[in-house]
Amino acid sequence: MTYLQAARLACRIASCYLLFWVIADLISLPAELITLHHDWDLFRLAPGALGPNYEKDVVYFFRLAVIHLATNVLEIALWSALALWFVHFGPKLRGLLDVSEQVESTET
Repeated sequence: MTYLQAARLACRIASCYLLFWVIADLISLPAELITLHHDWDLFRLAPGALGPNYEKDVVYFFRLAVIHLATNVLEIALWSALALWFVHFGPKLRGLLDVSEQVESTET
């Protein structure tokens, strides 16, 4: 296996690993959407219905569901972008890491 093939293989393995994370995040997305919808219904119906302490909890859990959903969407976007970067960066990696070419170019 040449150095270029090893670099491409390593980049493809890293890309596949990141795509598995994207798939895992996509699988958990419907559950987070259902949680957000449930907490939104409670948030909409709760004011004054069950007391002030309950209202604080509902607001807290609604905000927490929004943060979880936003984090999950951001992770999907970042993992996807990073996986694409690894796929496109693989062939260019040889030029950056090949020490013998860098030494030859500085000697001439």
